[in-house]
Amino acid sequence: MAGKPTAPFALADGVTLRKNIELGSVSDLSLSADASIAALAAATWKHRELSLLELATGERTAMIPAAGVQPMYELPVWSTDGARWAVSAAQWSDQEQRGLVTVGELGASAPLCTIETPAYSWCTRNNQRRPSPLLSWEPDGSGLVQRSIRRDDRNAIIAIDLKKRSADALWLHEDECDVMAQAVGEDRSRYALCASPGTRGGLARYAAGAAKPSERWEWVFGGQLVATASGLWALGYSGYGFFLGPGAARPVQRARKEREARRRTLAARAKTKWDVEYITDGIAQHIDPTSSVIVRQTRSTYASVDGDPTPTEGVRCFETELLWESTDASSLDRSTDELVVSDGVAVWKWSLTKKGVERALLIDDLQRCTHRNARITAISAANRTLAVVWKKDAVGERCVLSIFTVR
Repeated sequence: MAGKPTAPFALADGVTLRKNIELGSVSDLSLSADASIAALAAATWKHRELSLLELATGERTAMIPAAGVQPMYELPVWSTDGARWAVSAAQWSDQEQRGLVTVGELGASAPLCTIETPAYSWCTRNNQRRPSPLLSWEPDGSGLVQRSIRRDDRNAIIAIDLKKRSADALWLHEDECDVMAQAVGEDRSRYALCASPGTRGGLARYAAGAAKPSERWEWVFGGQLVATASGLWALGYSGYGFFLGPGAARPVQRARKEREARRRTLAARAKTKWDVEYITDGIAQHIDPTSSVIVRQTRSTYASVDGDPTPTEGVRCFETELLWESTDASSLDRSTDELVVSDGVAVWKWSLTKKGVERALLIDDLQRCTHRNARITAISAANRTLAVVWKKDAVGERCVLSIFTVR
């Protein structure tokens, strides 16, 4: 009789490990809406593949096989109803890097189509391990939106129409730089999130088909956008998180004590000189998030700003325990406003309440303390199921997918 599955993590009450699945090399994953299937991307120089894994049986089907020379397909996403998946990759054409977006339907033995997009590139900030997904689905599954950065640092939001098999780019203003995440609203409006706040930064909303933003939240910034039941989470940078949804303007929700407590916990685990110095010096000076906020003024000019993000109607701003750039996040259950977030060492659950945002530690890797040697490489969640990919070796050629239930 097989014993209970185990994983090298401390689990909070209410978190149950259901099973482990040996994977080999995997870079990214995305769970379908009912959490029955995981789309897995292997995007390394040695192995490139997009496959679908049935969690109940462990059966894995290669939708884009690793045979021959394949592009590096990465960061898969599922449509809201779980009927379609999509994944993107880069290709060179006419001395320009363009994109390939491949779309598949659940139950089909081969992809539905592959569409070329006019640009493809992404960037990360400082210690960010991976970018947020480059693709977002239209609410009805009829198309997607892709973000991209051109070689001259010009950013684009690209509309992909599956019926027409077309891709049309909206090139943003040259000062609207470092767009790190995108999302599509229920009304098909497009959201573009910049890494820094500012009059050309922050979060911009574009009506479908519009060339200029209809709204801009100058003090909502970061590297990831996640839609939940009643709003939009923005997170990832400078120790702040944001929730965009109904509500009056309110002061920043503090977490200085919790940030310092987390830093001390990680410091107690540190053994190497690099880890000790990073936690002692690098993190310690940013326990107060206001010390690291840089406002973008134009494409090439910045200013350091003292003080909190400006309170704004419809925006909740809160400090977090994330001590380096962390954008791995997923909706836990689309019927709620619960979010799961990982920095590579731990996984938290964020919940929206009347008093503010509650942050609960779900999973903690007690043998790790910084992003440099993090074992958790990817997370995804749906239907109160949390999927965590973690490395069994140093280079990630032997990965494990652990499946948890979160009450």
